[in-house]
Amino acid sequence: MSSYLDKWRKVNLGNSKTIKQREKDEMELEFHEYLNTSLTSSELYYTEPDEVPNKETNKKSLMSMFDVAKNDKTNLDEKWLLCDKDLNIDVGSYVYDDKGNYWLIVFEEFKSVDVHKKFNVRRCNLIANFKYKGEIYPIPLSILNLTLYAKGIKDSKYMSIADAKRNVLVGANPVTNSIYINNRIMLTKNTTFRVTHVNDFEFTRRDFKPGLLKWMCVQSISTKNDDLENGIAYNDAWNKDSDVEINGDDSIFPGEENEYKINYDGEVEFILDNIPISTKVIDNKNNTCKVIQAINYDSVGDVIVLLARDKQTQDTIDTKIINVRGI
Repeated sequence: MSSYLDKWRKVNLGNSKTIKQREKDEMELEFHEYLNTSLTSSELYYTEPDEVPNKETNKKSLMSMFDVAKNDKTNLDEKWLLCDKDLNIDVGSYVYDDKGNYWLIVFEEFKSVDVHKKFNVRRCNLIANFKYKGEIYPIPLSILNLTLYAKGIKDSKYMSIADAKRNVLVGANPVTNSIYINNRIMLTKNTTFRVTHVNDFEFTRRDFKPGLLKWMCVQSISTKNDDLENGIAYNDAWNKDSDVEINGDDSIFPGEENEYKINYDGEVEFILDNIPISTKVIDNKNNTCKVIQAINYDSVGDVIVLLARDKQTQDTIDTKIINVRGI
């Protein structure tokens, strides 16, 4: 009897212990057959979690990438990505295709039967340079425009101000994790943006660590210290170790006037990074200035960035964050 049962199990279950396991094994075999025969499959470079994109060190694996929908505008920048269930790839990883495009994994669809991984990927439309521990790293970004007006210009009664806004999607790795709120990044060689919000909790990996990062950015002024040749915004003043710093209140109320000064051997001028309409700098002399906040309660919650720079060399000496408070 036992011999008959053994033959029956071998014929119907193969190497599987149960019928359920046999069905799952067959589904895995079908998926691997699909990967090996599909026109949408190819060997692609990819980054593992926390790995920086670099084709010289990144691994390759057989994956399938295909359109999200037919005759849809999202075909230009979004695809489905299928790969082996044991591949070390997760939300925030990058994939480099054979057409020279970088794709960023922004979402994982967890399958009810774990036979493969399925991700939604978005095409990166810019590669920006970041300086990290003395080295320059090119990082692919997916940038969305958040500007609510045609040219990114905000008009006030007497002047117009550049006020473009961007939503930047980027994979989490040691380089991008070093970018904090109020750091500056250069998205083009002529335009710098200040990070006003970092979303590192919405799209996490399977281990609940940050996978996809979202940066909210607002256009800021360029400084002499920006590296235009390499496309790197100057940020050293944010984390400097020097004792030279701007002294004054960290907050200001509508209708208030605060004085700020800096103890520096040379002559300093104070400017505002993002030039808010309701804020002005006056009495800019003797390494001191006054910041005036107009009575405009719509500005409550705004963040003002005051820069002190050498008047002769135009080097940035220090920066100070000032929050507009409500009464």
